[in-house]
Amino acid sequence: MDIYRAAADLILKLQLLQDWLEIRKMIEFACNRTPHAWRLPVIACEAVGGNANDALPAVAGIACMQISIILIDDMLDDDPRGIYRRLGAAATTNLASALQAAGLEVVALCHASKPQKLAAILEMNHMVLTTAWGQELDIQNPISEEAYWNLVHTKSSPFFGAALYAGAVLGGATKDQAEA
Repeated sequence: MDIYRAAADLILKLQLLQDWLEIRKMIEFACNRTPHAWRLPVIACEAVGGNANDALPAVAGIACMQISIILIDDMLDDDPRGIYRRLGAAATTNLASALQAAGLEVVALCHASKPQKLAAILEMNHMVLTTAWGQELDIQNPISEEAYWNLVHTKSSPFFGAALYAGAVLGGATKDQAEA
């Protein structure tokens, strides 16, 4: 199974994304780059005895979240290669917000049980909130080693943790198993 293509297809089936050309382009571009982080939900799902197909909504959700985080981070860092340079900050902000919502929606609409979906959605939502806080800490320019490590723990760690947690939950893990 090509999880990258399957995840992209799942995202692009969302009604509100059907005609949003820039989101479609971003999803296709990211899919073709085969980002390693998109595999994390599958790895966690299979580790707890689930089938890779069970993790597909988490893969799609994490894909949306990762693209959104990159869009925001590029603006905050004034990255000369950022898409916001071509589209503008307003349009890029709308894309990032839409992708965060789409990431949660693909999980909400999947065929997993309600408790599984809720657990995955809550973890992914917590990741977005924690990452936003990390981005806020980053623009403050940490002045101590302790502040720097606090920043590190609030930026990338939540993303990878949410990817693994969501995959494990959708694969049938208990809360304790998914947290481990």
